Amino acid sequence: MAESREQRVDDALRSIFVEAFNLASPYMDGQGQWLSQAHECLANDALAKRFPSLTDMRLMAVLATVSGVRASGRVPVD
Repeated sequence: MAESREQRVDDALRSIFVEAFNLASPYMDGQGQWLSQAHECLANDALAKRFPSLTDMRLMAVLATVSGVRASGRVPVD
């Protein structure tokens, strides 16, 4: 049996990640780069409004992870 390589251990962030990915993705190109600095700010604002309980640090972590996942060409699933 293959060993699980699950790295997502924050259940609170894990539960919102697919929605956060879908909210932030339109502000990025296909390689996970922001279309502009304004787009990064807009994505941050969109996530802050949708998930008001997230701290600024957690918002940054989510956006960085979204960028990495998009750059890898993967798409998150529930």
